[in-house]
Amino acid sequence: MRGHIAKKGKRYYIVVDIGTGDERKQKWLSGFESKKDAEKELPRILNELNDGTYIEPSKKKYADFISDWHKNRKSKVSKNTYVTYEYMIDKHIKPNLGHFRLDKLNSLAIDNFYSELEREGKSSATIKKIHSIVRASLEYAVQYKLIKRNPASVVQPPTVKHKDIVVWDEQQMIAFLDFVKDEWDYIVYHLALYTGMRKGEILGLKWSDIDFINNKIRVMRSYSKTGFSEGKTSNARRVIDIDESTIELLLKRKKKVSENKLKMGQDYNDLDLIICRPTGDPVDVRNVNRRFDKFVEKSDLPKIRFHDMRHTHATLMLKMGVPVKVVSERLGHGSIEMTLNTYTHLLPSMQFEAVQLFNKNMEKVKNIYSI
Repeated sequence: MRGHIAKKGKRYYIVVDIGTGDERKQKWLSGFESKKDAEKELPRILNELNDGTYIEPSKKKYADFISDWHKNRKSKVSKNTYVTYEYMIDKHIKPNLGHFRLDKLNSLAIDNFYSELEREGKSSATIKKIHSIVRASLEYAVQYKLIKRNPASVVQPPTVKHKDIVVWDEQQMIAFLDFVKDEWDYIVYHLALYTGMRKGEILGLKWSDIDFINNKIRVMRSYSKTGFSEGKTSNARRVIDIDESTIELLLKRKKKVSENKLKMGQDYNDLDLIICRPTGDPVDVRNVNRRFDKFVEKSDLPKIRFHDMRHTHATLMLKMGVPVKVVSERLGHGSIEMTLNTYTHLLPSMQFEAVQLFNKNMEKVKNIYSI
């Protein structure tokens, strides 16, 4: 295969001869700013064409490409994840990187984009999430031979700085539940503290998810301001064992819901929800947060977020000696390492207690063999 350099307008092109005889055609590849740049690339492109590894540069704008990629992800991710992707793409990625041609988007431009986000005060967690979207979309472009390599693969986003987790101890947990015992949403707080479920998972619970005979809850979906979303992974979809006190509260709630349903008649929107308005409709997620924050403030307990009740459940279980694997399964974590990395720093006494137990057992062994 032969090729030469030709000038067209102000740019230089590599012109490749394809075929022979009457079938002979010319293919013009990649415009260069100087003849020297074109001559430098000519041997590489000819070798790649001969080897069958050459990839035609895509002239598609990254904004159009990532929009198409996002639509293709709709059936592969949860609704909440899809909406989050959409927000990040429209709010941050398109305005900053969308004007690049897909084949011209480079690592330096991506790195500068992340630096600008840092200067704007965006959190490291937000930038890392944006990076995961950019990298995944460009990996898709590599997979389908639209670009040769992924420019985001060499860019390092800022390290995520984890916020300090604040949890309640046993007495504070009981004190809070006693403070809200007469509130209609008491069961929401009880479930958060006694099961470690996420807020969205609690709000998405249906009566069909409760096994009253075997005292179990099947976590199948989540509810947020964007609506319901089914759990996409085996970790998200899990079974949680519950105690008799939780069963009693659920039965009490079921009676109340049945009364509302009878009272509303045909106007009741029966979604089979446990946590719902008197009409059967889902509750306002923002109102759940507001009520919790108000109760915490009035109770004079240490201020924590709603999500910290999940952390409280996990921390107390670990402190009580529940195996990490069991705690990890209850929380729906993807691995035991994730559980350990999240919570062990909150339990400085665990290592000391473990050493004491080890030494105590070793002394018993010594005494047995010294007899």
